[in-house]
Amino acid sequence: IIPYIKLPGYILGNTLDTIYDIYKIISCALIFVFYIYKYRKISKMLVAITLFQFSFIISTVINGNLNNVFDQTIQGLSIISICMLAEFGIKEDCKQFLKAMCVVLTVLTLANSYTMIKYYLKGMYVDELNHWEYYFLGYDNSSFFIEFPLLIYSACYSYMQYKKINAFTWIMTGIIAFSYFYVKSTTSLIMIVIFAIFLLTYRWKAWKKILDFRVVITVFVALFLLIVMFNIQSHFANFLENVLQKEVTLTGRDYIWEQAKSYIVKSPIIGYGMEDFEILMSKFGINHVHDIILDILYNGGMIALSIYFVILNLCKKQLNKDRNSFILNVISIGIFIYLFSGIFDYYNNKYIIFTFFILAAYANRIAESIKEKEKWRNEVSLT
Repeated sequence: IIPYIKLPGYILGNTLDTIYDIYKIISCALIFVFYIYKYRKISKMLVAITLFQFSFIISTVINGNLNNVFDQTIQGLSIISICMLAEFGIKEDCKQFLKAMCVVLTVLTLANSYTMIKYYLKGMYVDELNHWEYYFLGYDNSSFFIEFPLLIYSACYSYMQYKKINAFTWIMTGIIAFSYFYVKSTTSLIMIVIFAIFLLTYRWKAWKKILDFRVVITVFVALFLLIVMFNIQSHFANFLENVLQKEVTLTGRDYIWEQAKSYIVKSPIIGYGMEDFEILMSKFGINHVHDIILDILYNGGMIALSIYFVILNLCKKQLNKDRNSFILNVISIGIFIYLFSGIFDYYNNKYIIFTFFILAAYANRIAESIKEKEKWRNEVSLT
């Protein structure tokens, strides 16, 4: 798990950064060998994720960005292999896999929360180009895509082990929420609050309808259209500026989105693939377009976006099988929060978040294993 959560270069230094990359390549190779030896056949979800990543590689090649083909390939293989590892772990010993994820992510989350509180405003490190404050896991918004998975994995493990939400899950939810509140990361804080509300009220019958995955996808698409395409936030300028203390431009995102849309219409089918940092900066003033849909369209075009919705459809087929299951519902709320936050921030190189789709693919199996364990316990008790 560790090599897939790479710390920023300023933490590692050049030598450790290179060693980390070699470590990841070796890990990828070992995972591929073990997975193929063990299963021979690749799952539908893994096929979809593989096609999704290869669409970016093909786009990079077609657009002639040959200097970036290697980096895009490594990124794609990294995402595929961490998903293979997740699938292997869930199939062989789900509880131990969830526990291992929790251990690694907890250490990183605590270290990051400490640096956010200690170095707020001045930052642990300041980017000389944009003057952004960075912490142990990077910029505050990007760290969300490493810290939030901890809460999903912890909730799943807690329910498997204790049939309830344990104190550890609540403590980590509180620590993460306080960290984002302290550094005034509004979007990330709202996402954590939504998750906390779910934990408090997960027994409510209303969640069965709210977390129907067809509703999740519909709400996500509707929010994308309203916020990114139609700029509905401009009608709530007073609330954003006076209450949330946020610019109506969402810290310049509207300009980035408009720029991205102007480029997407010029290459809608295959996008532009991975480009040099300098090219992205000249186009957007930043190295990504700050939205999940626009990012996929810009980098992989309609081909990549179509595959992404195939992935979401595969999630729907599994997550809608038992609307009374806590496991299925917590994974559904996890993916919804990930998609919702992706409207404002998206990083294709945050590999851990892709394991949510593997969790979704095997959610029903995890839920059934809990039922079987409970049935066994009852039989033993009666005996």
